[in-house]
Amino acid sequence: MQYQYKTSINGLTTKELTIYSGTELVGSIKGSFDNVFKRFVDELIQKRSLPSFITYELKDSIGNVRCYAEMSGFTKSAIMVTYYDRNNIENNITIENMKDKSFEYKKAEFKYKETECLIYKENSKNPFNPKPAELFFGEELVASWNISMKEKKVVVKINNYKYVEDRFLIFGIFHAFLYPTKG
Repeated sequence: MQYQYKTSINGLTTKELTIYSGTELVGSIKGSFDNVFKRFVDELIQKRSLPSFITYELKDSIGNVRCYAEMSGFTKSAIMVTYYDRNNIENNITIENMKDKSFEYKKAEFKYKETECLIYKENSKNPFNPKPAELFFGEELVASWNISMKEKKVVVKINNYKYVEDRFLIFGIFHAFLYPTKG
C-alpha cells in the first residue's frame, strides 16, 4: 500500500499536509509549537539536526486524532509518540538511541507491543535520488519512507497489509524522525 503527501522546503512547517493513497484522502499531519520562542529556536538554531520543540498531530480522514509525536526538548534524546490504534487504545512509544551520522546513516530504536523496532536510513551521495528509510518490526521490513524534493512529496510504502491498520503510527514515526531534516 502506498501513501503520499506534499512536502515543503521548511521541514518545520506548521501548514497541514494531507495524506493520500492514490486520490483517496487518508488523513493529515500538522506541526505546531507551544510558543514563538520555541519556534525561533527550532528554525534558527537547530538548522541541521532534529528539532527540539515541534509537535506533530496526525488525524484520520474524518478528523480523529490518531497519533501525536513530540520532541524531548533540548536533550533531543527521544521522541515521544502517542498512538491510538484501531480500537482507540492509547499506546505510548519512546523512540530512543537515535543516531544521526550526517554523512553515513540515521537510525533510531523503539519498542511497540513488546517488539523491538528500528528505523534505518542510509544517506545517499546523490540528493536527487535518495535512498529510502526503512522501518523494521523485529526482523520484518514493515515500511519504507522516501522524500523527493524534485517532486515535492513524501512517499510511504507499507510492505505488509497486516500493518495497514497501524499506518498512522508508521506515518508519525517516520515524519517525526526524518521530515524536519528532510530525511
